[in-house]
Amino acid sequence: LQSLIKLSLTGCSLTPESVKILFGPNSGMNQHLVKLNLSQNMIGNKGCQFIMEAKIKLPKLTKLNIKNCEIGASGASFLCNSQCLANITCLDLSDNPISSAGCDFIFTSRIFSQLEILKLKSCNIGLQGIKKMHENSVVKRLVNLELDHNKALNNESMEYIASNPNLINLELLSLVGVSISIKGVEKLCQSTILNKLTTLKIFGNEIGRLVGQDIQKQTKIRKNLTIL
Repeated sequence: LQSLIKLSLTGCSLTPESVKILFGPNSGMNQHLVKLNLSQNMIGNKGCQFIMEAKIKLPKLTKLNIKNCEIGASGASFLCNSQCLANITCLDLSDNPISSAGCDFIFTSRIFSQLEILKLKSCNIGLQGIKKMHENSVVKRLVNLELDHNKALNNESMEYIASNPNLINLELLSLVGVSISIKGVEKLCQSTILNKLTTLKIFGNEIGRLVGQDIQKQTKIRKNLTIL
């Protein structure tokens, strides 16, 4: 494993004990690893604790996919205090029930201060999680934020996103299958803060007939914003 740049163990029935071995001193993972995919395993909160306790150094690790691994809010807390993840720029925590409480840890974590891509699809996130993002500058580097299928996200949540001074570099925002109407879309499209936003994904929301170019015409937004 010493020369590996990418390691994918998706769907390998990994358990917390497997993770403890993987991040242990004799695992062979070293300073060359850039991308690690542990998705669709039974890692759970305990596995995240083992990652936090690991002494291994992974200075080049920038991409971590830990999607659908039975991780809750406490597991998110452990990840947010894991020194071996200090250089992560792309994090996928989708399909884990971290809830807004988990967002609280992520958006206040110095470990994840370099995040540029954050995927939190189907994570049971609500308004409180979005508020926490509004209050902290950890997300200032984000260019890609995916919040699809968090059903509790509504028009009020969009107000906090649209007025979030920490999202000035955001280029892509994905909100597929959340609970917003045309009013929520308008808030985002008319934001004076999201000036770099070029792609807004809203498929699967009850916005009536107004889609794509029709929304652009109605909301009078800039031409370089693509609505999908």
